Amino acid sequence: MKLATVCLRAMPFDDEAAQMMGKLPFDAPFAWRDWLEREIRSGRARVLSLDVGGARAGTVVYRVDEQEKRELRVLAAYAEHSQNLTPEIFAAVEDLARENGCVSVCFSTIRPGLVKQGASAGYRVAEVFMAKDIA
Repeated sequence: MKLATVCLRAMPFDDEAAQMMGKLPFDAPFAWRDWLEREIRSGRARVLSLDVGGARAGTVVYRVDEQEKRELRVLAAYAEHSQNLTPEIFAAVEDLARENGCVSVCFSTIRPGLVKQGASAGYRVAEVFMAKDIA
C-alpha cells in the first residue's frame, strides 16, 4: 500500500496543534510547551500542518537557526496516522530546509526508534543530553 504524499503547510498554533504537542513525551511537558509557544509567538518558530491525502495528520514546529551554519531545527513534530510517516516527514522537512537556504536539518528525540529511523535516513547523533533526578 503506497502512502499518500505528505504535505507541510503554514498555519497558526491552534488548539488542535497544542493538543498534539501535549501528547509528546517530555519530562516537563508544561514548561516545554510554554517555551514552545513563546518561540512561536515571538516569530522565531513556525507551525506547519502535516497533511496526508488532504487531511491533517499532525503538526510540525520548526525554526531556522543561523550560528555556524544555516540549519532547520525541528522543535516538535507529532503525527497520528495508521502508517509510519517518518520517512515522508524527513523528506518533506528536508525539502523545506532547502527552500529556506539551510545546509542541514536537526531534531532532538528521546525515542530510540526515531534515532534508528533517523540514522537509516542519513542523520547522525550530534549531541547527547543527560539528566539526573536529585530529589
